[in-house]
Amino acid sequence: MESFVLECILCCQVNEIAWNTTGEIFFLTTGNAPKDNLFPFYVLDLNQEKLDPDSLQVIFHKLYFTWLKTTPQGLTCMANVGTLEVLDYPSLRVLHTLMAHTAGCLTKE
Repeated sequence: MESFVLECILCCQVNEIAWNTTGEIFFLTTGNAPKDNLFPFYVLDLNQEKLDPDSLQVIFHKLYFTWLKTTPQGLTCMANVGTLEVLDYPSLRVLHTLMAHTAGCLTKE
């Protein structure tokens, strides 16, 4: 049901949804080729803010928040070009780019 509601609000296909531990913000990707738009979607006030689309050059097909006590909170994005991008949260600045076959990546250490 969440996916359906978000699709109706954004008027586009929603591929992946990830949320932070407080449940106040959802990140989602849309299926718009040739590159995805990564939307921060704030649940409490329903304020939809679109990131600069030129900052994203690839399609992200998996999104995961990372929650480690020893490192800052991050957002892991698997891209369709064979990379795993680890982004700082909430700035979304790229922290690491790992070369990996992303179809099989579900966890990282």
